[in-house]
Amino acid sequence: MRTVALAVQSNGSIKLVSGDVLARAGEKNATTLTVDVAEWAATLTTGVTYSIILKRSDEAAYPILSSATPTDGVLSVDLDDTASAVSGTVEVQVWAEKTNFLEKSDKYKLYITTTLESGSAPTGVA
Repeated sequence: MRTVALAVQSNGSIKLVSGDVLARAGEKNATTLTVDVAEWAATLTTGVTYSIILKRSDEAAYPILSSATPTDGVLSVDLDDTASAVSGTVEVQVWAEKTNFLEKSDKYKLYITTTLESGSAPTGVA
């Protein structure tokens, strides 16, 4: 299983910590996405929960984690096949919410690559 790690800085901007390919199209539970919100949380009011939304290249938006409280400052979720159904650029949005009010949010672009296809190996590959 691959892990892609993001961190939200105190100013609310997201940076990539590790990984760059979020998934292959159609994979199920092959990627764990972690988002470290500890630095960001220190600048927000108490009682904030977090959501992670994926906006795929086909413009469909999928909440993959809703109103969660981080464990040790980190949100973690395994991606299902719906989130990775279409290859292309995917926008990861992280929302900080309190009582149905969006306090802050930011986004970061990652990639879902095409799936491996069945058939014989390409020429020159043993």
